Amino acid sequence: MRLFDAFRSCFALALVLLVATSVRAQEFERFGIREGLPSELINDVALGPDGLLWIGTDGGLARYDGHGFTVWQHHPDDPTTLPSSRISAVVPVTGRVWVGTAEGLAYLDLQTGASRRVTAMPTAHIDDIVVDPGGTLWVGYRGEGLWRFHPAEGEAEFVPFERDGVAYRGRIISLATHDGGVWAAMGSAPDRAPTVCRVHPARLACDDARPGDHWRLLEDAGQAVLVHTSPATGASHLTWLATGERWALAPSVSVKITFRSILRTAPDMAWLRTGGGMIALHRDGRASMVPVAPERRGGLGGYDAHAFALDRQGNMWVGTEAGLYFARFAMPTFTSIQHEPGDPATLSDDRINGLAQDATGTVWVTTNNGLNRLDLETGRVERQDATAPWADGRMYRAFWQVSPGPDGVLWLGLKYGGLAVWDGVELRPVPSDMGPIAAVRSLLHDGDGGLWSGLSGSLWHRDSEGTEARVLLAGRLSRSGNEVYRDRHGGVWVGTDTGLFRRADDGVWVPVAEHDLCAPIVWSMAESASDPGALWVGTVGGGLARLDLDTHEVECLTDRDGLPTNSVYGVLADDYGALWVSTPSGLARVDIETRRARTFSSADGLAGDAFNLMAQLRLADGRLAFGGQGGLTLVDPSQVVQRPAPEVVITGVERQGRLLPGTPARTIQLRHDGSAFGVRFAATDFRAPRSNRYRYRLVGLDSDWRTTDGAAPRAAYAGVPPGRYRFEVLAAAADTPFSGVPATLVVEVVPALWQRRAFQLGMALLGLALVGGVGWAVQRRRRQHQERARAEAVEIRRRLAEARERERVRLARDLHDGPVQTLYRVGHDLDRLSSTASRDGGAVAVLDEAVAPIRDRVGDVSDELRQMLVELRPTLADHLGLGAALRAIARRAEERFPHLDIAVLDEARAPATPAGRLALFRIAQEALQNAGRHAGPARVALRLHTAEADEREWVRLTVQDNGRGFVVPERMVELARTEHFGLVGAQERAEAAGGGCCVTSAPGAGTKVEVWVPVGAQENR
Repeated sequence: MRLFDAFRSCFALALVLLVATSVRAQEFERFGIREGLPSELINDVALGPDGLLWIGTDGGLARYDGHGFTVWQHHPDDPTTLPSSRISAVVPVTGRVWVGTAEGLAYLDLQTGASRRVTAMPTAHIDDIVVDPGGTLWVGYRGEGLWRFHPAEGEAEFVPFERDGVAYRGRIISLATHDGGVWAAMGSAPDRAPTVCRVHPARLACDDARPGDHWRLLEDAGQAVLVHTSPATGASHLTWLATGERWALAPSVSVKITFRSILRTAPDMAWLRTGGGMIALHRDGRASMVPVAPERRGGLGGYDAHAFALDRQGNMWVGTEAGLYFARFAMPTFTSIQHEPGDPATLSDDRINGLAQDATGTVWVTTNNGLNRLDLETGRVERQDATAPWADGRMYRAFWQVSPGPDGVLWLGLKYGGLAVWDGVELRPVPSDMGPIAAVRSLLHDGDGGLWSGLSGSLWHRDSEGTEARVLLAGRLSRSGNEVYRDRHGGVWVGTDTGLFRRADDGVWVPVAEHDLCAPIVWSMAESASDPGALWVGTVGGGLARLDLDTHEVECLTDRDGLPTNSVYGVLADDYGALWVSTPSGLARVDIETRRARTFSSADGLAGDAFNLMAQLRLADGRLAFGGQGGLTLVDPSQVVQRPAPEVVITGVERQGRLLPGTPARTIQLRHDGSAFGVRFAATDFRAPRSNRYRYRLVGLDSDWRTTDGAAPRAAYAGVPPGRYRFEVLAAAADTPFSGVPATLVVEVVPALWQRRAFQLGMALLGLALVGGVGWAVQRRRRQHQERARAEAVEIRRRLAEARERERVRLARDLHDGPVQTLYRVGHDLDRLSSTASRDGGAVAVLDEAVAPIRDRVGDVSDELRQMLVELRPTLADHLGLGAALRAIARRAEERFPHLDIAVLDEARAPATPAGRLALFRIAQEALQNAGRHAGPARVALRLHTAEADEREWVRLTVQDNGRGFVVPERMVELARTEHFGLVGAQERAEAAGGGCCVTSAPGAGTKVEVWVPVGAQENR
């Protein structure tokens, strides 16, 4: 084994020495058992129709969704599992995954999560599977040759290739499709050469056979690629049958018969597996080795690359004998320049501190370990021997800032040693009052030959004569000079740890937006031609600030607007209306018009995610340069394209905290008592899965979108009421908008019997019926009670009226039998006295004169008493009828009240009941009495008539005067409270007789009393 490893290492080393050029080490991200893979021996890798990655390993089948692995394995006691955990071939199609195992062909049902072995096929080790355009499977076995399987019919058949007249059942190395047909590469035996041939689909024979060691078959995403090596020249060529493209291979590249795949990642680049790593093949014939480097972070760890796959973002997945590797390819927008150990043509250190470009276009780069000269045209770096001992005897190579002077000499700000100049040969310290350990953060040459120097604790200015002075900011010593900036009009600004300052025309430094700036720590400034009235300021902790130069109003852009963090280290403006913002968490492009930010990371080709303060520069050709902890990143803004949003896939459903097997179908059903569920989902963008963003909602329950990110790509719901809902989820990468088409899942919560609409409707109807019945019974009892109460009230009023009338009759009888009779006797006595005196003679005249007045007064009293008797006992109404009685009381009222003119009109067609007749009589009496005493009218009209209402016939009495009138209260009880009982009594009399009474009056408009009582039996008047 050690001998074999040594051979492999030597082979790899020889290959590296033979290839035309060496590529800078490709960065790989490794996935192994710790990340969830069942085995680190990877046999096949394939991308599914939904964009998820399927991996066949020696320990089972795995699916990767960007957030983790889901694994399927063989379990001896479960027939629904895979027939073997040794997975050698994986072909995902819609709804299922075809799996080649050490125990034959099987498929995984994605909806149920169950597996089934295809019993029509041999139980043997499978090496490769392809699916032709018609959906037919072609399966290559290790010892059973080539088989064809028709999934729809479930039928399988052996493809009987012949070799020397004998049906071939040997090993099938690789399979590929082209133009609806299948190509196969058959392995060699000790006495036979390998063969590549095209399979005739009808005859199942080998057409166009290419025998011998000079032909190889590779597959590129399932498509056939032929490799031919000329026996005469040894030159090899690749031919993609689908397009006819033909590439020449470098003489050093040899394609082994065991090689199965090639991966084309760009129009001019493809990748080939080897026994010692991978080879990058270029269309122009160059070959670049990516050696195995398991000891290097980000290096490729597996010697044998078994399989390739390309995801939807164009990144490469490599399955090896030592794990799964993921390689991100840089965007054309970014160029990375870094330090390479042992290569003097690279940066001296990846820790970039300062950048400057001189008049010749050369870019100077300061690092923690020296000064570098970068030629932009060639990309070559020259390290400068800018090292010198200082007064304390130490050697300084840590530079912070660089600024070309007017005379072409470079001024350098050291990290600990103040100022120095570099003339290309010698580094000379500059005597200064700043101090021997001054840390120079920023340098700026002004137009007068002077130099501004920002230190960690102060700001200094050196004039053209070399005189230095410490600068006062707002009348006090400055505490820091983080960046000195000259605007487009020549004005000078400085950002400090305590705010932003501007140098006025009189040389005084004044604070700007002192209290309104987003944060007081300022490290960078920039202006854009797209926003000429503003200065953009990068703050630490407050994000990006826009300062209006006229009004000094400030607008803050933060992580809520898309910035990766609120600590802005550098700001540069491009020529396309955008600002580029460097942060410790990536690089952001801010659209000035929309104020939205798009973030880029090392996954997009940056030299690193963490950038440094003070390390940004706009180059003369419009490109931008940013330095960080991982090297130098050049940005070409003209190459920025908006990446499309990734698709999103629903990867599973959870019930009671457990992930259900399989991928959910379009609809899931839940019981009413188990309506709590969770949904897992994933965006098919694997560049930075934890930075992916999601919006989801349950339509029918959620009124708005909910959000989550790649740290928790799931949604959870509990207590969902019965009904039919639609779950929707959208995805976005860190630098893309959200996808427009959501992934959907219909969720149906089945109601219990008592929750079903029919049951609820029936119960509601029954409840309504019960409530209606109870209500009807209650209402009936209430109506009966009210009717009984009304009847009792009417009876009480009637009995009270009868009692009052009996009392009137008794009183009239008592008056008639008592005082009236006494008065009669007194009158008779007086007459007898006069008669006796006349017979006796004597003083007759005197006696008559004395008795006559007494007799008259006795007569008057007798008449009044007789009238009272009539009023107390209205016999006229009983004997002559109501009309005659009304006329009698009218004449009496006219006699009592001479100013009254009373008209009586009797139009009644039918008589009233006795109780009604009495009520009308009494009410007429009371009305005439009130009119004469209180209203002061000149005329009163009494009208008696018959009318129909409410299907009944009534006798109606109307008493109307033209007197002064009064305000009729809304309630009669108010009259009773003021002891005015006339109208109250009238209403009670009418109601007691079974009728009613209505009084209408207004001040100055007279009074109208209307009374109606039922019609009684016909009687003679």
